[in-house]
Amino acid sequence: MIIYDELYNLIISGRLKIPPYSLLRDELINLQRKFTPPSGFSVMPKREGDVLTDDIADSLAGACYNAISFTTTRLPYSHTVELGNISGSNQRLWQSMSGPLGYGTGQQVQSRLEQRSQYFRFKK
Repeated sequence: MIIYDELYNLIISGRLKIPPYSLLRDELINLQRKFTPPSGFSVMPKREGDVLTDDIADSLAGACYNAISFTTTRLPYSHTVELGNISGSNQRLWQSMSGPLGYGTGQQVQSRLEQRSQYFRFKK
């Protein structure tokens, strides 16, 4: 019921362009709602219709529903992490989620990153 409600809303509002595929068009034309008392309705092809299947229409409705209801999850924001001393020296490795940022004290790495960011802001 839910996937066909979404498909119906997309088609009626003009937000879905249906490809010119005759079997899909015939399946959509021959669909009917059969009301069932406790749960609502079910969608099925007409028994006396030209097309007796609804497989492609089911696929289209499911794909539209998944595209609408899918929530993208993203990676967390990157953070700078100090990993400690390297081989007994006073240098430290600073790492972000995108890779290493540099070696040295925090101030040294920060100044190098600022210099690098100024380079990327340069416009011709």
